[in-house]
Amino acid sequence: MKRFVLILIILVLAAGAGFYFIRDPGTADIALLGWELQTSALGLLALIIVGFIVLAIIWRVISAVLKLPSLWRRRSARQKQQAADEQVLRAWAELERGRFSVAEKLARARLNEASLPPLNYVIAADALMAQDETAATLSLLDEVRTSFPRFADFLSLHIANRFRQQKNLAPALELLQSLAAAHPKDEAIVCAFAETLFEAADWEKLRTLMPALRRLKWSGLTEQDVQRYDRAVYGGLIQEAARHK
Repeated sequence: MKRFVLILIILVLAAGAGFYFIRDPGTADIALLGWELQTSALGLLALIIVGFIVLAIIWRVISAVLKLPSLWRRRSARQKQQAADEQVLRAWAELERGRFSVAEKLARARLNEASLPPLNYVIAADALMAQDETAATLSLLDEVRTSFPRFADFLSLHIANRFRQQKNLAPALELLQSLAAAHPKDEAIVCAFAETLFEAADWEKLRTLMPALRRLKWSGLTEQDVQRYDRAVYGGLIQEAARHK
C-alpha cells in the first residue's frame, strides 16, 4: 500500500511538471566527462525518470543475485524437509505392517530435518515398545526431555499407557508417579495412574489417590469406576491385613 501511494505521488508530480514545462520548455545543458548534451527542461525530467527506472532495475537485479544463495539454501531445506516428512509416513506405514525395527530406524533417521519431530518420536517409541525394548524406550524419552521438554510429558503419558496395555506395569508406574507429582490436577494423568495402580494391586498407593479421584469431574472417570477402586482398595487392604496376622 505504501509503495502504491509513493508511485501515485511520483506520477502526479511528473504530470504536473510535464504540464508546466510544455508551456515553457526552457533549456538544460549537461556536460559530463567531455560530453555535452543540450536539451529542454522537459527532456531533462524525462532523462531523470528513465535514469531512476534503470537504476531501480539494476538494483533489483543485483539484489536478486545476492539473494540467490539464500534462496537456494531455503529451497534445499524445503526439499530435505519434504523428504523427511515422506520418510516419517513410511515409518508409520511400516509400524502398521508390523515391521517394527524398520519403522524405528526410519522414524529416527532424519529427525533434524522433519517438520514435526515429536511425531517421529511417537512412532519410534511405539516401534520400540512393540519389540519389548523397555530400556531403549526410556532412553528415547530422556532424549525427548532434552530436545523437546514441553512435549516430553505428553510422550511420557503415551508411553506409560502403552506399557500398561502391555502389562509392563513397573515402568508405567514409575512414569505415572512422576507425572502425577508434576501435574496433580491433570485428569488424564490421575486416572491413568489410578488404573495402573489397580492393575498392579498396589492398594496402599491407590488408597492415597482416592480423595483426588473423588474430586475429579471428568467424563473419562465414572462413579462406577470410583466405586470399583473403593471396593478393590478395601478388599485388598483387608486381605493384606489378614495375611500379616
